[in-house]
Amino acid sequence: MTQGHKTDRPILLRALTSTGKFPYLGCIGSDAKATVLRQELAADRVPPTALDKLFCPIGLDFGTNHPHEIALSIAAQLVSERDRLAAQSV
Repeated sequence: MTQGHKTDRPILLRALTSTGKFPYLGCIGSDAKATVLRQELAADRVPPTALDKLFCPIGLDFGTNHPHEIALSIAAQLVSERDRLAAQSV
């Protein structure tokens, strides 16, 4: 989590194009921010397979924006992705 879009984008670009493999990369924000970020990262030649690993907005949709529910939704998404990836490797 950074101060905003201008600082998120270069960090995401580096993470998505680095040799390190991230099975999960999340970014807090709105659906509108996610759309813009994906468009800009695609224009920066980030491969679609890498963009598929970007979760923005981060967390499951619980329907509210209360801080405690955002925290729970992020934790739930992390557990869900961990289990999904573990099932793939079996």
